[in-house]
Amino acid sequence: MKSLLLAFLSLAPLAGQHKTLEQLTQEVPLIVAGQVASADSFEGTDGEIYTRVRIDVASVLKDDDGNSPQQLDFTVKGGQLGDRVVHFTDVPHFETGETILLLGSTNTPEESIDLAQSSGRAALNRIRQYRQDAGAPNNEFELRRLQRFLDRTSTMELDATNPCSAFLGPKWASPSAAYSLGASLPPSWAPAIQAAAQAWSQGGSSFAFNLSSTSPHSISLADLGAGTTLASTRVEYFRSSMQLVRFTMTFNNRYNWKTSPQNGTFDIQNVATHEFGHALGLGHPSASTCAEETMWASAGSGEIKKRSLEAGDRAGLVTLYGASSTTPPPPPPTTIPTPTTSYFSLVSTNPVSTRPITLVFRASSYDPATVEALLTGGVCGTAGCIVRPYAISTADLVFINNYQPGTYSIRLRSTSAGPLGAASSFTVR
Repeated sequence: MKSLLLAFLSLAPLAGQHKTLEQLTQEVPLIVAGQVASADSFEGTDGEIYTRVRIDVASVLKDDDGNSPQQLDFTVKGGQLGDRVVHFTDVPHFETGETILLLGSTNTPEESIDLAQSSGRAALNRIRQYRQDAGAPNNEFELRRLQRFLDRTSTMELDATNPCSAFLGPKWASPSAAYSLGASLPPSWAPAIQAAAQAWSQGGSSFAFNLSSTSPHSISLADLGAGTTLASTRVEYFRSSMQLVRFTMTFNNRYNWKTSPQNGTFDIQNVATHEFGHALGLGHPSASTCAEETMWASAGSGEIKKRSLEAGDRAGLVTLYGASSTTPPPPPPTTIPTPTTSYFSLVSTNPVSTRPITLVFRASSYDPATVEALLTGGVCGTAGCIVRPYAISTADLVFINNYQPGTYSIRLRSTSAGPLGAASSFTVR
């Protein structure tokens, strides 16, 4: 069992992970219950989808600014145009007709809770208790309005068999997704990112993340503003098929990131593991008993407990992609030959990171169906990146990929369990 989080003041949102419900209750100036009157999406000048949202307010639980709003209007990132849906995991998602509890301000929503879900009603009760514990006065008139509003809203029960698994809705059509490391990401981050992806690949399902330098699903480091968002994952899918087609993951460069964190710094692998959960289709569990899950919505400085998966994380993964086969794989041959390289060539006189680079091997003693290469150095670090041939002829193996700047060592092996051949090196500017 992971240890309880102690540094409450250092909690921050991870890729859509918001502050704890108690923190939000204390800090936001406005908490209202109401219905989404409209959620109209449009394409911005930057090509991204945005949504104009209007909320009809039924009851005001907290109003520090004294506005007593009857209606709220604001614009958020993400939405739906035609069959295409874009969802940012650090921004609440709205659909017309929803009955919600909204926490934030008059123009900036920080959290939206579905009051049609039994978990939403439980969250509402917790908010009322938090306010009572803080000595906030109860407005009996507003409480009666709220109760009448809730009485008109049917409730859907939470799945009691798996309360710590939450879902965004879509998933990948096949149980795998590739990712690439963007140029803005420091090379030293690569092993932590790969370890985070591996946690899900070994989570008990048939799903696997794979590193590919040509993948459009990129991971980057950028300025996400001075708010409390540590990282954000953008997912894109088609509503008709509910199939994921794209994800990008962005870490906020306003924070101090480390591979071995201390208080005041944040662990790369800890946050990346949570974000990869969003990238495969998981959301944030809302039950207060799920605070130790990797997909729980907040994290603290120095925290590393999200590096590994908990029961709810694994159950959600298996629900989406099925359990891995219980049939053991066939045993490998007693002796796997070591590839022998007789020729290596870098087909470029000026290898740069902005253009694909072609590597050619002439080798023997390998299985063409399973042969691969292990790259170390550069963004791959000492943990290494696995690349597979672009083409194989009678004797030659051709690898074509984009590589980030750095000096690399590459070695062939006949299978993933086989011994590595002799190293060849190359440098990318």
